[in-house]
Amino acid sequence: GRVAIGLVAGIAIVIWSERFRIKDYKAFSYSLKAVGIGTLYLSLWAAFQRYGLVPNSVAFAMMIVVTASAAAMALAQDAQILAVFALIGGFTTPLLLSTGQNRELALFSYVAILDLATLVLVAVKPWRRLLVMSYVGTLLLYIGWFSEFYYRNQLGLTLSFATLFFAIFASRH
Repeated sequence: GRVAIGLVAGIAIVIWSERFRIKDYKAFSYSLKAVGIGTLYLSLWAAFQRYGLVPNSVAFAMMIVVTASAAAMALAQDAQILAVFALIGGFTTPLLLSTGQNRELALFSYVAILDLATLVLVAVKPWRRLLVMSYVGTLLLYIGWFSEFYYRNQLGLTLSFATLFFAIFASRH
């Protein structure tokens, strides 16, 4: 019940915020959207981590939907701040759904897709700050994973992902 209430409230707040955006109260509208998006992430986190209602894969897929929806709203409303919310949510998703296990391939594949999506956003809109955010998010997740899980026998895969991330960010210099 608590999770359902959180999900419904999060969606309702995002929808309600449109009334204020249409009336040209954009700052208030985007603040409400941040609350609604945050409520959705929190509810999904609770569904998996706190209450065990859904498996990790379902919570992950649902968080991807929230991230993609925020990015779509950013494009539709020409609102860089919504893209920032999407990136923050996207990069915190692995932290919120962490099981404490080493899943290098899954983690860095996801991060690479998120970085590539950021490149697409920046190609469509002149929001170059998103690249910096994406770089910082990638770097923090990489360092966090490396300090916790890296072993010498993983050098090949780890170096491959480091090279991929370099290529992604070098492509937009």
